[in-house]
Amino acid sequence: MPKLLVPTDYVDHEVAKLRREVIEWKNQVKNELQELRCMQQGGDGNEATTAPVRVDVDELLEGADAADSAGAADSADADEDVQDTDMEEMICFDRKSAWSIPLVLSKHNFLESIFGAFLIIMNATMQVLFTVIIMSPDFLGEGLSVQDARTWRLRFAHDLDFVGLDQRNLASIVCDEDGALIFSTAQVAQLVDINNYLGLDKLSFELPNFQPGMLLAVLCILLWNICIFAELRSVWYVLRGVLLSAGASTSSLKGLSWQRISIMTLVCVGRAVVAGALLISGTIWLGNTTSITELMLNSVALEAVLHIDEFICRALVPTSLQQKIKRLPPMQVRRSRRWPSVENVLLACMLAAALLVPYMIVLAPLRATMLSVKREMCGGLVDFVITGTSGQMYTALSASAGAVTSAEVRNAELAVHEILSGEATKNGRPKYSIWEGGSFGLLVARRNQVYPDFKKEFYVCRENDRDNNLTAVLQGVGMRVGKPEAKTCEELAYFCGEEAPEWLFTMEALWLRNSCPRHCGCTQPLSSPLLKTPWFGCTRQCIQESYGFSMFGSSPLFGKPPNFTTGCKDQLPGSSWRHFWDNYLPMLDHYHGSDYFATRQAYLEFRDWAKVAGCPVIATQPQDLMGSLVCRGSSRYLPLAWFCPETCGCSASGNLERDHFCFAYDYCPMHVMPNETEQAWQLIRKYDLLRTLMNPELLFNDDAPNTAIPLAFLAAVATKAPLAPSRGALRRALRGRRRSCVVRFAEEWAEPAARTGFLAFPESFVFGVATSAYQIEGAAAEGRGPSIWDTFSTAGHAKDGATGEVACDHYHLFKEDIRLMSSLKVKAYRFSISWSRLLPNGDAAEPPSEEGLRFYSELLDALLQAGIEPWVTLYHWDLPEALHAKGGWLSKEMIVKAFGDYARICFHHFGDRVKYWITLNEPWCSAVLGYNTGDHAPGYTEETDTACYVAGHHLLLAHAEAAQIYREEFAQQGGEVGISLNADWRQADSEREEDLEAARRAMEFSLGWFAEPIYLGDYPKCMRESCGDRLPSFSASEKKKLFQSSDFFGLNSYSGNMAKAPPRPFEGTGYWEDIGVEWWHTDHQWARTDMDWPVVPWSLREILLYVQDRYKPMGGIIVTENGCACEPDISAELDERPGALLPRPWDGVRRATSSDFEDPERVRFFRAHLSAVHAAIERKAQVKGYFAWSFLDNFEWAEGYGKRFGIVRVDFQTQERTIKSSGHFLARVFEANGLEAPAKEEQYPGRTF
Repeated sequence: MPKLLVPTDYVDHEVAKLRREVIEWKNQVKNELQELRCMQQGGDGNEATTAPVRVDVDELLEGADAADSAGAADSADADEDVQDTDMEEMICFDRKSAWSIPLVLSKHNFLESIFGAFLIIMNATMQVLFTVIIMSPDFLGEGLSVQDARTWRLRFAHDLDFVGLDQRNLASIVCDEDGALIFSTAQVAQLVDINNYLGLDKLSFELPNFQPGMLLAVLCILLWNICIFAELRSVWYVLRGVLLSAGASTSSLKGLSWQRISIMTLVCVGRAVVAGALLISGTIWLGNTTSITELMLNSVALEAVLHIDEFICRALVPTSLQQKIKRLPPMQVRRSRRWPSVENVLLACMLAAALLVPYMIVLAPLRATMLSVKREMCGGLVDFVITGTSGQMYTALSASAGAVTSAEVRNAELAVHEILSGEATKNGRPKYSIWEGGSFGLLVARRNQVYPDFKKEFYVCRENDRDNNLTAVLQGVGMRVGKPEAKTCEELAYFCGEEAPEWLFTMEALWLRNSCPRHCGCTQPLSSPLLKTPWFGCTRQCIQESYGFSMFGSSPLFGKPPNFTTGCKDQLPGSSWRHFWDNYLPMLDHYHGSDYFATRQAYLEFRDWAKVAGCPVIATQPQDLMGSLVCRGSSRYLPLAWFCPETCGCSASGNLERDHFCFAYDYCPMHVMPNETEQAWQLIRKYDLLRTLMNPELLFNDDAPNTAIPLAFLAAVATKAPLAPSRGALRRALRGRRRSCVVRFAEEWAEPAARTGFLAFPESFVFGVATSAYQIEGAAAEGRGPSIWDTFSTAGHAKDGATGEVACDHYHLFKEDIRLMSSLKVKAYRFSISWSRLLPNGDAAEPPSEEGLRFYSELLDALLQAGIEPWVTLYHWDLPEALHAKGGWLSKEMIVKAFGDYARICFHHFGDRVKYWITLNEPWCSAVLGYNTGDHAPGYTEETDTACYVAGHHLLLAHAEAAQIYREEFAQQGGEVGISLNADWRQADSEREEDLEAARRAMEFSLGWFAEPIYLGDYPKCMRESCGDRLPSFSASEKKKLFQSSDFFGLNSYSGNMAKAPPRPFEGTGYWEDIGVEWWHTDHQWARTDMDWPVVPWSLREILLYVQDRYKPMGGIIVTENGCACEPDISAELDERPGALLPRPWDGVRRATSSDFEDPERVRFFRAHLSAVHAAIERKAQVKGYFAWSFLDNFEWAEGYGKRFGIVRVDFQTQERTIKSSGHFLARVFEANGLEAPAKEEQYPGRTF
């Protein structure tokens, strides 16, 4: 066969062409196998597949690759032009993502298309919302703040008010990572996170090599960046595949409509934007996370947000759509052979950026901020405290910082208080002083001491050099004036003299004048009359001596003996008069500040006129520009009455006998009392008027000489004799008498006109607030056994189903409550001990609860540290349920012994800190409401004719038992034991003898039932006559134990009523029938409280005078409860909110105490009743103290939480406290030891006593 002659070039060309076709065929086979592999990998093992044949794709691909390799060498030379062509790449769509739904939706299945579109929208919405939330500043937060740490250190960390019972300041507590104190919880948590994050020790500031939080944050951020890169890469591939689908060789995607391409393009762009936003926000979020635990949780959360589309696909996409998505074929696209090299470089750059950028931008600054925050919180000297008084700052070291020098303390103080360090001095005094007088506790005591605690009155004017309190007074004053090292009066004399005008009227000057009178000008006749008044610290004896009236030495003005001839005559203006007015405006500037700026010019003109005019200025203008009476309005005007006794009415009756005296009122001057005083006493002895003074009935004896009648009254007032006739006694004595001037004077004495001016209480008067355990403590399940009130209230007997299970949660918030008391100037706090918290079963055979002992011990320590005297009630109605089951107050032997044992435990554990004990609170309520009416626990309503008398009898014996135990076993503690009895005054409705008898019976059946066995030896006679044998009797030994068993008379009184004899005797037997009185008769004009109790302030005056006159308690009277439930309308609106009166336990969040809740009716109530107490004191009632009920709104027994008595409002849902305006009013009263008498418009209407 002849050879075919073919040119070589042609042959080479054809061979190359065939080889290219073979390569293309091989590539096609490989693509088909690749597609098959994608389909197999995309399938879910739990789902059916339509492929009937299983092919080992990987084995086929490996064979094809081997064949390629074998033929590669043969074709290398001939394929040079092929090597320069682009490579082809297979792209698989997301077969597990809801984003692929648009590629498979069919217009032939309408419902499927609608649901698929809904899933796409939901997927997009969820990811967008999550992205927006994560990117929002509120979600990311502000992170750590160096300024916040600095502010905390400046304002709280070294504040003496935040020193704990262990004598550590807040900075020490926080830096020791002790979060037990509620004020330090947030800072401790922050510091623990910083130390754990940076691998630091508690007090270390050097960064270690291994920082676990930093390493974990780098890894978490890197992982997050990798996840985002994977998402972006997937989006890129899908976008390329969709855009190139028009030229695709796969028939299923060939020629996609422009609508689908547009939708998928928008989807890809949106996914890319969301991924980018998540990349930034997620990195910032992780970078700002300071807790190692939260880092891991946040990483997991971000990963979940990123893969929402996969979760929706698996959970909500129908199976048919899932199968279509999984069968989506891969796309074959061409790429440059140089792309792998570019891709490697690009990925390496992305990895480097993922590591370096977050570290430099986020993590490194975070680490620096953490270190700065810790330095701000715990850097430098930590263990010292700072407090301030009168613009003066003081620093005290703790025992652990004793080796630190004063200079170092000063530097630390200045660094911490840089806000205040702009000036080195203030008013010429150094701003910073080092306290070297002792521990933190002593610093607290000196700072908190108040003038009434140390004010002394002596019968001779002398320095208090023998007073044990003098050192404390001088040290406390020294603190306040910047001289804590001062030890003597000489060193501090400058601060109470007239050469220091900025100190003239301050509390420090008052202390010094009282303690150092001779160094402070109290005895100098030419010193300021204004400053010599008791209002500003000088005692009356020193004032009398300065003006020449001294029974113990020479007069600096008149020699010895004093020789007075002026009588009660006005004096002409002199140097002393002008001296008074020179100090008048500075005094107003000090007390009123800018409050009277608008009228200051008028005061200035008034002052200038008064200096020249003399006494007539008082006659023409008896009130100052603020409405205070000049002669009698306030003790600060006392010198004006000394200068002008005639104008001020000290001798103006026209009666010769009366004009022998220059007294009339307390403000009149003793230093001009004439020598006829001795003559007056001769008359008193001549007519035996001392006996008359003690018995007002004798004042109107027809046999008494006419001259004796006025002298009896006048001498009584002048000599402060105990003339305090009751209204009833005077009215009976005056009945039928001729209305002479003497009778009118007596009537005025019996019913004084409206009180005006400042009402000052005795210096030793005790002001306080009161609560009880069950009403405020809560924490019923924390170591406390059930009481009768738990059983009674949980059975639904209290309004709205209320119980004391939570109440005010005082058990957990007592430190904050004590801090509130301090801010309200409270000097004494009366509270009760829960019997069942100490003895859960009530039985002393078992040891007392450690939890209960610890709680009350910490409470007492905190009170004493705050300068608040505890008054402790042993029983305030919450009898342990276990004892009630044994008979309760009806079982004599059991209950008396149990109460004595319980009292002994309290005396033993707490008696070193408690000096005032109250055995029982209102035994009348326990007996009558608990064992007669059933209104109170235990709700006993059987044997109503005897049960209450038996219970009351045993209550009295229990009181006597406790009092005897204290006096015999714990007398060395030096305390007092008393009882609190409740009663409201019952006034006779008329002058009829029957009504007078009804009022007497009402008082004896209520107050006398429990008071007379203690003070008079047995039950009232009328009770024995009415009850007979139903009223138990005392044995001789029991009477002896009961008699005078109370060191003071505690009185709880809230209201008053009229008593009236019934038109006919009551039928039957029982407590109310035995009294035989119309008990609740009232005047319809009387105001009423939310409890529907009449508001009758003068009833408090009358019952105090009644107690003093009838029982004459040796230890005086303490008003242990007085208050009202009288909330404004806004309170009722707040309480109508759902759940407002269902207390919840405190949630651990400290809330700022608010102080803007107005309760004007309670302010009016307190002002009126305190004025009534003052009136009783003026009439010689020995009232020694007053406790306002109540400190907090609380569980008001059967009334639940709707009746609010507190001066501090409690939001029972959050346990937030809000100081009411009545609280601020009482704070002013407590601080000033007195109040302005109520104005006429403030006084209550209705019938007066």
